[in-house]
Amino acid sequence: MSQEHQFESSLRWRVGPADGPDPHPEMIFAGRPPLPFAPAPAFGGDPTLLNPEELFLAALSSCQFLSTLALARRAGLEILSYEDSARATLGMADRRMRMTLAVLAPVLRVPAGTDLERAREIVEKAHRRCFIANSVSCTVRIEPTIEAIPAPAATDG
Repeated sequence: MSQEHQFESSLRWRVGPADGPDPHPEMIFAGRPPLPFAPAPAFGGDPTLLNPEELFLAALSSCQFLSTLALARRAGLEILSYEDSARATLGMADRRMRMTLAVLAPVLRVPAGTDLERAREIVEKAHRRCFIANSVSCTVRIEPTIEAIPAPAATDG
């Protein structure tokens, strides 16, 4: 596998009509629908649209998920479900407004009988390998929960 990969996006925004609101900017990714976005509501943005801060957090969360899934598959670990309740803090640090902390709190459900410590180690390893988390300056903390799910009861049929 190549050690370097390229990614592209475009941003599009135009002035709206004089008697109406300005259109929202859009991120453009080749071959996919445009993604409209706005500032966070705290900065006067439209609360129905995604904002850069949420997209930043989504990038961290989705990278952790994909890294975990890839490592689990390689290790033969079955994951039945994965949910993450991620949160990030935007605040002052080094006299600049920036993301200061992101906390990922994935809940993985695995079959009963799975070695839960091994599953936790895979999540931690995925965290260390996550491309996005390795690319940001804020602290990215992982607080996983691993749950074993009993097999469904057999039915007489």
